[in-house]
Amino acid sequence: MSRMNAKTQFATHESKELQRIRTSFSFRLAVLLADAFKNPLKFFLLPFTIPRELIFRKPEKYVPVELNSQSIVVVGVDTRGTLWSERAIKLAIELQRFDSDLRISLLTTSDEILKDRVGKLLHYRIPRPRSVDSSRRDWNFICERLLSTVIHLQEASRVIFLGEYLYSGIRHSLNSAPANIHLHWINSGHNNLALDKVSVNSSTSVFEESTNSSAYESEISELTIQDHLNLRLDRTILAHLQLSSSALNIWENPLEESLERSKAGNRIVTASHKKFAFLSDTIDIPRHLDPFSTPGFNFRIIEDEPDLISQINQDRIPSLVLRTERELDKVTLKILEELERLGAAIVLRKPQTITLIDAIDTLSDLESRKIMITNRVKTSSTVAEEISWIASMHSLVVGS
Repeated sequence: MSRMNAKTQFATHESKELQRIRTSFSFRLAVLLADAFKNPLKFFLLPFTIPRELIFRKPEKYVPVELNSQSIVVVGVDTRGTLWSERAIKLAIELQRFDSDLRISLLTTSDEILKDRVGKLLHYRIPRPRSVDSSRRDWNFICERLLSTVIHLQEASRVIFLGEYLYSGIRHSLNSAPANIHLHWINSGHNNLALDKVSVNSSTSVFEESTNSSAYESEISELTIQDHLNLRLDRTILAHLQLSSSALNIWENPLEESLERSKAGNRIVTASHKKFAFLSDTIDIPRHLDPFSTPGFNFRIIEDEPDLISQINQDRIPSLVLRTERELDKVTLKILEELERLGAAIVLRKPQTITLIDAIDTLSDLESRKIMITNRVKTSSTVAEEISWIASMHSLVVGS
């Protein structure tokens, strides 16, 4: 059995059950006896063919599908209208803009097919459950067959489902999918109904509409985009790299080496909005996203730029501050010392790999990040103002 035949044969629950029956001892014995009835000469060969076929010849083993971490299936199903199917299309387009190497397959109930993205997105369409004359059971059967086929052909590692109900057709196709596949269900409320009937790993989130009235109001919510950028990878840690070219000249080699040697190195992905500040594996952030205020990152790597330092206390993301040759004013220095003293940020002054590894390992640990967030709150939002006032008084009295 070839690998391609194996994927086609085991795409659905029915095909798996059929293969199990065909490879069973009783079925193979019945085939031999039926052949013997058709050809009496084979009766005399049964003492030889039965041991050979049933004992010595083992059924060919199923070759499991190798999942592709760059392959994603996005499903949008609407009972009425086109709400979820349009959101699924927008999410797929944004994810591919974020990473052109992604292989994305769409399955929606949209009335239209994406025609202008041939070669970039594969778009499959099924009718809405309540728009067909047949029963709901027939629709679920069609959905299961199509989604199962798409998952196996694309070797998808993740299925992102947008919709209010986890239809039985979706569940059955996932239960027939490779064991390591992951389901992420996006809906408009905390709806986990029937999720316990899915055998694969799963997670859920609530879709948030964008309240931004800018030119990008027609695009999907920034929060939703950033929170789901991690869907594209099996890795779990997304670090925001915010360095200038001069800072990267100092820290690039130690950063590359420490990311590779840290305990969580294989689970860390760096992202940046500055193309000149990329490390070798850094991915691009869409330009219309605010790189500092948009949530979704686990931690941030920044340089000692005063504006960035002043925002650490306002931002909810733990930070690693890399010192450069920049001379800081007294206020910024005091803020940096306060953040470092309370453990709200990690400050490194020399590009040494061993200290970088320790810092990255600390930031990669969930409990450590929680402590840093708590300590950052302790510094309060008035620290900068207090330090600024003290520095002003010092300058007034002593001179600066």
